[in-house]
Amino acid sequence: MVHNTFIASGVDFKNHVRLDAPVSLADIAPTILRILGINGVNKDKDHGRVLEELLNTNRNSTVKITHRTARANAGSYEASIDISTVAGHDYIDGGHRVLPSLPSTSPRE
Repeated sequence: MVHNTFIASGVDFKNHVRLDAPVSLADIAPTILRILGINGVNKDKDHGRVLEELLNTNRNSTVKITHRTARANAGSYEASIDISTVAGHDYIDGGHRVLPSLPSTSPRE
């Protein structure tokens, strides 16, 4: 799992809030634009979300988080990626690769 630290401070942010939802660098610009009163600049979900749960204008400090795992394989190679979704935005939590099993070797007699 990927863990990052994000700290926000100022009159527009709630005090002592800890987010369980993932946050990306892409979320900073839409959040700052909302604080500045510039809305609707970026409607593309691929460019971050407004961190509503951090803002003083929002009484609700929780968001719905869903989790899923996507898997792929090609021959003996297998991989999976863990994804969290918040407000229609996907965040990669981590990934795993499964190494192919090696044939067992027995000592020759």
